[in-house]
Amino acid sequence: MILLVGCYTEKVQNDFSLLTPQTKDIPNSLKIYYNKHTDKEFIGSNFNVKLEEPLLIKPINSDVYYVRYHIYVAPKTTKELIVHSIKIIPNNSLNSYLNRQIPPYNGMRNEGDIFKSPTTDILLSKGTGYQALEYITFIDNNGTENMIDEGISINNFLIEMGSIQVEIKYSESTVVKNELISIDIAKGISNMNIDFVNDYPIDVIRAYQNNEVLKTYGVLN
Repeated sequence: MILLVGCYTEKVQNDFSLLTPQTKDIPNSLKIYYNKHTDKEFIGSNFNVKLEEPLLIKPINSDVYYVRYHIYVAPKTTKELIVHSIKIIPNNSLNSYLNRQIPPYNGMRNEGDIFKSPTTDILLSKGTGYQALEYITFIDNNGTENMIDEGISINNFLIEMGSIQVEIKYSESTVVKNELISIDIAKGISNMNIDFVNDYPIDVIRAYQNNEVLKTYGVLN
């Protein structure tokens, strides 16, 4: 009986393998992910994460700061998984404050959950391809006056926003699970250089010029 259990366990463990740049016939999105040169790759159990340098944006004539996060998520193995959503979780000391609606301030909040991607199921399997995912979002400071009234300085806000978790909600064999990957941004959060506005991606330009925030979520391409 023990021998049979041992053999069965070994078989389950060998049902999937690690994905690497050398894996045969990987889709283009994974190739893009592997070729992304970021400061660090953050390793989880079923997923790995890369992060572009976060950016602090102060829109024209606005009482708000935005932090732009641009992350890439890749499956770690050939397990068949369904990704439901990706969420950025700020440091605990900021989480309750940022989740509150404290009107008014001259800014624009994302609709719904300001930390979570749109809920779109993406199948990662041999049949559909083990795709890498991309998520861009803007998290605001809930209005600068409100923030200062709560005793939070802009410097403290930036320090706290440099320590986040990425939560990946997914299903494995119909069981819904969450994976949390902690990220500490060693370089901190950079200020947008307004002398070179037009050199930034269009979503950054729209946030700065029009105080308009847009999320991007889907397969990396």
